[in-house]
Amino acid sequence: MKMKMKTPYQAVVVGLTLAITAPTDAQAEDCIRIVDSLTHHLTEEQLERAKAKAIQNSETKEAKQPTRGAYKAYGKHVWRLI
Repeated sequence: MKMKMKTPYQAVVVGLTLAITAPTDAQAEDCIRIVDSLTHHLTEEQLERAKAKAIQNSETKEAKQPTRGAYKAYGKHVWRLI
């Protein structure tokens, strides 16, 4: 399924969610590189909201389909870019 993001904020939320739930480090790094290129479009407040939303999304996604603790493994790694 293709998702069409209308704003940089939406793209950052989706990218962070994918990075948190990525099954491998390489996939998480790919997501982080993309997110990193978009963060300059957001304010600090928007970045904080995006992080909170990504965490919420990843917890919901994990409840539906466990990701083997990807959030715990990648959480700190993902936030280094912000």
